[in-house]
Amino acid sequence: MVRRSRVPRGKAELCVLISEDVYRRVIELASIRYEKRRGAISALVEELLRKALEIEKQPIEISKEEVKVTPIEVKVTPEAPTLEVTKPEAIAAEVKVTPIEVTKLEVKAEAPKAEVTKLEVREEARVTPEVRTPITEVKPEVKPEVKPMEAPKVKTEEEYIVEASKLLEKARELTAEELVVFKYFVEEISVGDIRTVKELKQLGISNPQAILANLVSMGLLERGRDSYSLVKPLRIYVSRRGKKNVLKQLP
Repeated sequence: MVRRSRVPRGKAELCVLISEDVYRRVIELASIRYEKRRGAISALVEELLRKALEIEKQPIEISKEEVKVTPIEVKVTPEAPTLEVTKPEAIAAEVKVTPIEVTKLEVKAEAPKAEVTKLEVREEARVTPEVRTPITEVKPEVKPEVKPMEAPKVKTEEEYIVEASKLLEKARELTAEELVVFKYFVEEISVGDIRTVKELKQLGISNPQAILANLVSMGLLERGRDSYSLVKPLRIYVSRRGKKNVLKQLP
């Protein structure tokens, strides 16, 4: 059943399928740009589509250079060995050739008589010295030992718990603002970067980006593609102990 009565006049209903990460980014950007008012997502999508259509309407101009070829006439005369270049309707070359008379030539050639004398050739026996090649010792090829590759060591859950306890000791030494940010991630575990900055400012954090960078360098948080989250040992520790028990261990 088509719900035409709920679509405002001058609007059309559009149903599309997009990936979850793009949808999550659209929701966050619409809430920031239009302050969570009704129809924020529709307004943002319509704005982006209008910009895309304006780009498609722009014509692409390609300049063409005209190349003109003008024919020339070349004349060669035997009186003056110069070239005359003009702009005629056709190209012609006048060349005069004088015939050459060829007379018969008689050529007599006598073969010289060659005198052959007897030559005595004596062959002398030549003795080639005996060459002995030195015998080199052939050492057996030694193949290097190839050690089998060791499989990467997988940490157990107990090792993650021990590592998380050390990280909690480091978290107890944080400043007041850093501790507020760390407790925020204990409750949320993983949050998108745009939403994180917005909500931390609402909690009174003046410079959220600097504090997030400090917590990442200390090994308490990790930076994802578009989000921030607790490191893996702390995520396992919170899932086993519970958020309330972990928050009680912090000052």
